[in-house]
Amino acid sequence: LTDSPARDLDPAWSPDGTQLAFTSDRLGNWDIFVMNADGTNLRQLTDHDADDTEPVWSPDGTRIAFASYRFKNWAIYVMDSDGSNVHVLTDVGRRHIEPAWSPDGLLILLSSDRRGRNFEIYRMNTDGTDLQRLTRNAAWDGKPVWAANGQRIIFESWRDGNRELYMMNADGTEIRRLTFNPASDRDPSVRCYTSL
Repeated sequence: LTDSPARDLDPAWSPDGTQLAFTSDRLGNWDIFVMNADGTNLRQLTDHDADDTEPVWSPDGTRIAFASYRFKNWAIYVMDSDGSNVHVLTDVGRRHIEPAWSPDGLLILLSSDRRGRNFEIYRMNTDGTDLQRLTRNAAWDGKPVWAANGQRIIFESWRDGNRELYMMNADGTEIRRLTFNPASDRDPSVRCYTSL
């Protein structure tokens, strides 16, 4: 779909399946682009000196959340799907990365080290209010994704000494391990498994 000597990362399907948002350094630093599903009609959505990465679509396809290094630290931002109306959702005093929009469009998951150097998983409203910590563990927790029904969250964790996948309720309760392998299990993706 892309044919560039630069790096293209973080592909994210639009809810209707007609477009792909992605991160690219084709113009120097990391910015967010969008194109049709067949690779045509490439458009640049962000154009900032700081890096913009990890785009995720809102369920109705009208907005895109992303992580950005503006203000010299990672924070979660949101913009309209045409790249307009960009605004920050999280404070810039600590790192906030890996946004994930809930299926009902009301919440965003993220990873943050706001309580120290260890990343935990948080949940907030889509306007940045009511930030709630969901995990509390001395090991790294990250890469959260929602189950399709919005009732469960899948994430990566080092809490048992190896990178494995875990599942918890949307409020952070009932955490249970899903994978048991000496290799690293990572980058969960959930689209259609409504029984989770």
